[in-house]
Amino acid sequence: MSRFSVPLFFLIFFLFGCDYQPIKETEFSSPTPYNFNLPDWAPLPTVPEENPITQEKVRLGEKLFNDSIFSKNEDVSCASCHKADLAFTDGRKLPIGTSGKLGFRNSPSLLNTAYNTLFFADGGARSLELQVLVPSDTHFEFDLSIPKLIDKLKKDSSYNAMFLDAFN
Repeated sequence: MSRFSVPLFFLIFFLFGCDYQPIKETEFSSPTPYNFNLPDWAPLPTVPEENPITQEKVRLGEKLFNDSIFSKNEDVSCASCHKADLAFTDGRKLPIGTSGKLGFRNSPSLLNTAYNTLFFADGGARSLELQVLVPSDTHFEFDLSIPKLIDKLKKDSSYNAMFLDAFN
């Protein structure tokens, strides 16, 4: 046998031994524009061009807002401290986070948040997209790092489908 016989054998084995399966392209549906349904006198919120609001994103956001998956012990959600019947506050002086930990600033109302350009009393977050990351990693709120949260979300098939719908 020549020195090329063995590599040639493996190459032929590899090429003919493998079952060719073309990669199926996933068909994405077009995002559904979101209608703010505001009164005529109300201005539209400024929406980042790179992150337009769609009905799919709103559905995903509502699920995330109400799901305790964000917290380390899965015992609190955003809705725990931002209750619709209390103008999206919790009615408390200081909020209670995961494991009963007491926060140091009250839960502000989320009403008209879409019009804000700075978030937190010190303006520490410059967009709603950045603000939402802060409670997750804060030890007295959700106490769950963003990488660990992402791992939890990846393991949930309903979130996989919703993220795919929302962001293709």
